[in-house]
Amino acid sequence: MNPMRQTPLVLPLVAYLRAAARVRRVLDRGDRLAGGFLSAALSTDERSALGIHLYDVSPAHRGTGLQPWEEAWLRRRLPPPPARLFVGGCGAGRELVALAASGYALDACEPAASLCATARARLGDQARVVGCSYEDLSAAILDGADNAAAPLAAARYDAVLLGWGSLTHVLDGGERVRLMRALDRLCPRGPILASFWSERFDRAPSADRAYRLGAAAGRAVAALRKLPGAPASELFTLHAGFAHRFTRDEIDALAASVGRAVHWDDDDTDYPHVTFARG
Repeated sequence: MNPMRQTPLVLPLVAYLRAAARVRRVLDRGDRLAGGFLSAALSTDERSALGIHLYDVSPAHRGTGLQPWEEAWLRRRLPPPPARLFVGGCGAGRELVALAASGYALDACEPAASLCATARARLGDQARVVGCSYEDLSAAILDGADNAAAPLAAARYDAVLLGWGSLTHVLDGGERVRLMRALDRLCPRGPILASFWSERFDRAPSADRAYRLGAAAGRAVAALRKLPGAPASELFTLHAGFAHRFTRDEIDALAASVGRAVHWDDDDTDYPHVTFARG
């Protein structure tokens, strides 16, 4: 084929791809600018609430099926079915569907309203899905709070699985310790499985110019509101909100807070997953 005859088609396509790349760069800078501003200008509770909302409206969290690393991890660490499992931060039920198909008895929680509704629709009577946050769960179990999580407070499970990366969205360090204590009561003898963002996940956001500009504006707002702003360990993305990036020492300390040992199932990636084991 004569290359010259392709020109009317090729040139518009090249122009489109170049324009799309420019738009992506602008949007990416906008995301970093927003991340810097919101990290500094919002309280911890506000950042958590915004993260839940962003999860709820994003189409990225409604898939099905387990990743290969999840299949291997769960096969290695979970007790066999028909063990009773609690799944925290279950999202739209991705893990629940696979676990139900394997024959597990399931309870779960999810704070994002539409994701919770999707999980309930997918699972039907195969799982009890409660609409509550990890903070609600801790308050019900540790403080006897009469909230949405109260029906779960007296339950006991053979194992706990925290939905993919959900631990990383518990932004307050004190709340992370409370959550571990609450989960330890729910599952006093079995394993607690969790995945999270690590300190190696992405480069430090403060190194980015757009992020720094947004953070400077956010700090001005925070000063008026008398807020401390987010710690440097937090990272913001539009599809996942705010995430705490854990160090190995922090994970070890969480385990120690409830007298558990840590099995580092994958400590060599940006997305490690661990098992908090009893004994």
